[in-house]
Amino acid sequence: MKKHWFRNKKYGWGWSPNTWQGWLVIGLYTVSFVGLMLNLRSEGVANKEVIWDFLPKVAILTAILLFICFATGDTPGWHWGDRDEASEKEKIK
Repeated sequence: MKKHWFRNKKYGWGWSPNTWQGWLVIGLYTVSFVGLMLNLRSEGVANKEVIWDFLPKVAILTAILLFICFATGDTPGWHWGDRDEASEKEKIK
């Protein structure tokens, strides 16, 4: 059985890293984002051209992250705790 790199969050909607590959993807995303921020800071935020150069790069970087999460993770959905816990509470009532 193939292990998912990202699993559904226990509460809410979204994923959390489940394997070292998932953590590596998150680490690379973070390093890339920080690199873009440092480049933005070194060029000066007041320059509007720099911001319009920065935003598409962040959008592409985030789109790549989401693609990887969808491709290697569980199907996303809304969760509120464990299903086993919910079924036990129903049995008690």
